[in-house]
Amino acid sequence: MRTSDTSSRRLPVRVTLAVLTPLALLGLGALSADPDHARLGDPARLAVLAGSVLALVLLRAGWRRTVGGALLGLVLLALSGSIFSDELLQLRGERTELVVTAAQRGDDLVCVLRRADGTPLPHDVLHDCVPPARPGPATPYLVDPAGWVPPACADGSRLAGPWFGPAVLTAFAGLWVRVALGAGRRRPDEDGVRRYAGATDRLRGA
Repeated sequence: MRTSDTSSRRLPVRVTLAVLTPLALLGLGALSADPDHARLGDPARLAVLAGSVLALVLLRAGWRRTVGGALLGLVLLALSGSIFSDELLQLRGERTELVVTAAQRGDDLVCVLRRADGTPLPHDVLHDCVPPARPGPATPYLVDPAGWVPPACADGSRLAGPWFGPAVLTAFAGLWVRVALGAGRRRPDEDGVRRYAGATDRLRGA
C-alpha cells in the first residue's frame, strides 16, 4: 500500500531524528556548562532544537507530537547544562576554601571568588550567588580541578542522589525518542478511506 511504503521510507529519517537530537542537546549542554564555550554551545543547541521541531513538521507528526517534541527539547536544553555541572562537581570536585572579593547586587547576583591562599580560579565569576553581608572567613566550595565548570557552594544541600539528574535526562530523552519514532506514521484509516477485511485500493483509481 502507498501509506505503508511512505512510512517505511520515512523510518530511517525518524530513527536518525530520534537518536541524534537528544545526543546533540546533551552533548552541547555539556559544552555550554563551560562559560568559555557557552557562546558556541548555546546557539548550537537552539539550532538543533529548531531543526528538530521543523523536521517533525515536515514529517507531518501532527500538532500534538510537534508541540510535545518542542517542550521535551526545551526541557533537555534547559536541564542538560546544570545537571552536567552538578554531576561533574559531585564526581571530581575538590572541596576548596574560597573568598568573595567583590559582589554586584541586582537582578543577577554576581560574585568574584578567589582561593583563600590567593591563587586564582579558572572561572572566578559566580552568578546567582549569595554574597556575605560583610567580609568574613573563607567559605567551602566544590571546585573542578580541570576548570571546566564554575565552582558551587559545598553546603551539602543536595536533596537527591547522584542518579537523579541522569535519570531525569534519560527519561525526557526516552520520551523524545518515542515522539520522533511516531512522527510520520499513519494508520490505514487516516487517509479518509475506511478499510474492511479483503478490501482493495480500487477506490483510489475510481
